[in-house]
Amino acid sequence: SDGASLSLFEIDNSNDLQTLDFDVKNGDIVSYEWVDTDFVIVGWSRGKVAAYTVLVNTFEIVRERWSHDLCDNNFTGGVSFSQNLKKITVFEEGTITIFNTEGNIEERLETNNHMHRICWSPDGNILSVATTRNNLFCYIASIPSLGAHSGSKLAYVSSLNQIAYVDMESLSA
Repeated sequence: SDGASLSLFEIDNSNDLQTLDFDVKNGDIVSYEWVDTDFVIVGWSRGKVAAYTVLVNTFEIVRERWSHDLCDNNFTGGVSFSQNLKKITVFEEGTITIFNTEGNIEERLETNNHMHRICWSPDGNILSVATTRNNLFCYIASIPSLGAHSGSKLAYVSSLNQIAYVDMESLSA
């Protein structure tokens, strides 16, 4: 990205460079992530995060889908998208904000850490946050179901370090 534009090209034809120009009123592009072939999330230097519908074949911005002002000015955070969960994550000034693709805020996590990068695992189950102090924090978004039974006894994973055990026979009494 350069200022308020993104440069796009096909990997097979890198000589055919195209530019997607945004309105400069929001400042410079600090971070961006493609959500789909026609949907991009952009973090702006003036504190705004916005989602845009884009026609890639004609390199034009169709419309702004939604936007949020996350800070007064000087946005230095980043954005990340989980394809499996359909969640957009933005970090700025010690806050992680999770949006759905419609722009609704689903969760806000406050932290005292100065974040540097944020990224979802390929399966969308873990959100990793790297800090400027060389720490890595991983947040569990979802745990796949895992369980087994024998007779009337049932055991299942209830967290990363716990297994719940239930005797179904004692529950029916």
